[in-house]
Amino acid sequence: MIRQAQQQYPALSIRHLCSVLEVNRAWYYASQQENTGGDPDVALRDAIELIVVEFAGYGYRRVTHALKRSGWQVNHKRVLRVMREESVRRISGRK
Repeated sequence: MIRQAQQQYPALSIRHLCSVLEVNRAWYYASQQENTGGDPDVALRDAIELIVVEFAGYGYRRVTHALKRSGWQVNHKRVLRVMREESVRRISGRK
């Protein structure tokens, strides 16, 4: 509804449209994020799996550095969380 009004009246701001339509602005932005896609960790998980398949001995620290070299902006804690959730483990090289 707000998108349609924004297309018809591009000069009006989102704040003004929300007040005219009596819709909370926070709800509007939250609904926009829900519609943009699913889980943001899916693409990250795929990138992590590619790195772990290519370099089986990489742990979360090396995977984080490899992702940063690839252009991802990720925190090592997020990489560790995704690796734990998806059970992506490195193959131990030491015996």
